[in-house]
Amino acid sequence: MMLKCFIIFFIIVSMGVESAERLPTHISVAAPEIPPLIFYDTNKELTGTLVEQLNQFADKTGINVSIDVMTWARAMVQVKNNQHNALMPTIKNIDRAQFLVFPQLPLINLESSVLIQHKSKQSNYTSITSLLKGKAIAKARSMVMGNEIDNLIANGELTVFEVNSVESAIQMLAAGRVDFVATKRSIASSVMEKLQMKNDFIYISVDNKPSYTYLAFSQKFAAKYDIEAIMALITSSNNN
Repeated sequence: MMLKCFIIFFIIVSMGVESAERLPTHISVAAPEIPPLIFYDTNKELTGTLVEQLNQFADKTGINVSIDVMTWARAMVQVKNNQHNALMPTIKNIDRAQFLVFPQLPLINLESSVLIQHKSKQSNYTSITSLLKGKAIAKARSMVMGNEIDNLIANGELTVFEVNSVESAIQMLAAGRVDFVATKRSIASSVMEKLQMKNDFIYISVDNKPSYTYLAFSQKFAAKYDIEAIMALITSSNNN
């Protein structure tokens, strides 16, 4: 925490006049609907943890932020082709870093990954690998699985269905089309509550490692503006 605060302080102090001139007047963000991070409430208003973060940043800096909700696949293409300035939320990996620019500071730190299983299918297991071998799993396209599960997929020992949302994945699980759903615990809890299914399933921890998720920028936008200063301002706006 102290290191993070130091990074924020250093970036803001070092911005100066030159960096200030490289701050945009507007940032367009493409994002999939992922409650509780980004979703429409009962009044059809866009809300969520990440939406509120950017709204506070916009209020305090005067930099206009527009968020367009779309499928993960379309959001990736939009930012890759410079149709939108940034994508959220996204976890950094080698493939995405080829066309997205990730700042030092993340937007949010998510809890560990979990597998969701129907209570009626609960069984004993010795490892995540043994539990998943020969099974079918659904996940949102934005979800990064990790090496252990990736190896099962590469060896043809796990069938994966990639869908546009965690809600779609859980509906597949409820219908018996897959054996598990992979996601983050907070996201799963929010979707379960919305679908009124929270008593039907169990959570199985995959790892205890938190995942940093980012506001990643298009290469064109990052070349023109100071994304480190932008992220420092977003973080400081939400810490004050």
